Amino acid sequence: MHSTRVRGPENERHGCGWCGGLPRRSAFTVSSTVVRIPLEPFMIDLSANENPLGPCPRVARAIVAALPALHRYPDKDGRAVTAALARRLGVDASWIVLGNGSCEVLELAVRAHLAPGDEAILSRPGFAPYHAAIARSRGCEVALPLRRDRHDLAAMLDRVGDRTRLVILGNPHNPTGTVVARAEIERFLDRLPEAVTVILDEAYVDYAGGEDFADAVAFVREGRAVLATRSLSKAYGLAGLRFGYGVGAASTVRAIHALRQHYNVNALAQVAAVAALDDPEHLRRSVEHNTAARRSLHRDIGRLGLACVESRANFILVRVRDGAALCRRLEQRGVRVKDMTGFGLPDAIRVSVGSDEDNRSFIAALGVILGQSDASGERRMSAERLAELPNSI
Repeated sequence: MHSTRVRGPENERHGCGWCGGLPRRSAFTVSSTVVRIPLEPFMIDLSANENPLGPCPRVARAIVAALPALHRYPDKDGRAVTAALARRLGVDASWIVLGNGSCEVLELAVRAHLAPGDEAILSRPGFAPYHAAIARSRGCEVALPLRRDRHDLAAMLDRVGDRTRLVILGNPHNPTGTVVARAEIERFLDRLPEAVTVILDEAYVDYAGGEDFADAVAFVREGRAVLATRSLSKAYGLAGLRFGYGVGAASTVRAIHALRQHYNVNALAQVAAVAALDDPEHLRRSVEHNTAARRSLHRDIGRLGLACVESRANFILVRVRDGAALCRRLEQRGVRVKDMTGFGLPDAIRVSVGSDEDNRSFIAALGVILGQSDASGERRMSAERLAELPNSI
C-alpha cells in the first residue's frame, strides 16, 4: 500500500496537533498521482467561528481506519453515533435525529412544523438560515428586534397568535453571543400555548458555561415542547465534516425523520463524531482556550476604543463605524473577519476567537488601521508568512 506524502516547499504549517504539521498549500502524492491543491495566499480567517485547536487526534485515527470502506454507503440511521449521543445526554435514542450540520436539522424542523401561512417568531438580527428555512416553508416570519443585544422574550409572548407554531431562539445567540438564562426561558415556556414549539439552537452550547445557562436537553427531558439543536462544528472542531443533531420528543423526531433523506450524514462524519465525543479532555482544552482567549480579545479590542458585546460563545460582536470598509482593510492586511451588513448591522463586525497568535495579529492590524499602533509591530509571525501579505492597506 502506497503511503501519502507531501511534496513541495516547506511553507506555512498547520498546527492543530494531529496532522503531522502538513503544509497549508502543497502537492500531495497519492499512489502515483500528484494532486495539487491551489489555495489562496495565507489569510488569518477569524470569520467562521471555528475551533483553532482543530479536532482531537483520535478523530484523525478514526477517519484513516474508515477509509478502506468508503465504497460502502454510511449507516442511514447513524446507529453508533446516535447511541453515543444518547449515553452522553441521558436520553432515549428515539429522541435524537442526526443532520448534515445542525442547519439541516433546523431546516427540517421548520418544514415539519410550519404549513403555508403559519408563523414563526424569532429575533433580528439573527442567524440567516432561520429566515431562509421559514421562507422555503412558505411560513410567515415574525422578526422582533433584540433588546440590549438579547432576545426580548416579553415582546415575543405579546406577539404569539393563533397561527404561531414556532419560536426560534439561538442560545448563545449569533451574532451577539448573548444568552438567555434558564429561569427566563422557563417562565417563557410556561406561558406559551401548547401548539407552539420552541427550537433552541445551541450550536455554541459548549462555550456558554455558567450555572444560569438553560440546557435545552433538560427541557426536553421535562416534557417541554422544545427541540434542541446542536453541532460538533464548533467546540469539537468538525466544521469540515458537517455533523449536527437534534434532541426532542419522539413524536417531533419522527416528523423530522419523515423529511430527512437517507444517508444525510456521511460515513466519515459519523466515525469522527463518535471519536470526538469519546475525548472529553480535548473538549475541555478547547473550551478553556476559548474562555481565556475571548477575555483577552475583548480587553484588547476595548483598549483600541471600540465597544464589544459581552459574549459567551467563541466570537465577539464589535461596534464600528463602517463594518464593510473595515473588513476590506483588515483583509488587505491578511485578516478575515465577518462583515455584519448582511445581518442588518452595517456598523459592526464579528470576530472569531482564534489562536493566541492569530488574535494578536488581528489586534495589531486593527490598531494600525485605527491609527493607534505602529505598523512595525503589526505582526508577530514568520517572515515567510509576512511576505505573502499585501503591502498596502
